[in-house]
Amino acid sequence: MGDPDGWDLSAYVLFIAVAGLVYVLSGLMQINPTVYVMRRKVLKATMPVDGGKKDVFVISARGRRVGETLKAERFADRVFIDHAGAS
Repeated sequence: MGDPDGWDLSAYVLFIAVAGLVYVLSGLMQINPTVYVMRRKVLKATMPVDGGKKDVFVISARGRRVGETLKAERFADRVFIDHAGAS
């Protein structure tokens, strides 16, 4: 274990900057930072399931309004990708 060189310090700064950006933009640390680098938004949504409701995350190229219906593709159990308005 020696002193970190310039490349190590640069990598640390880059990691902290990306982690901080994700924290400031969403507070959702479980979401991959690449989503934000690709200029996408992570939104919380509610969908009907078996007479109840399920909270999910939607990755979208643009913001959505409360109550707006959207069509999205399932990416994971609680993560969906909204293709509308994608560039």
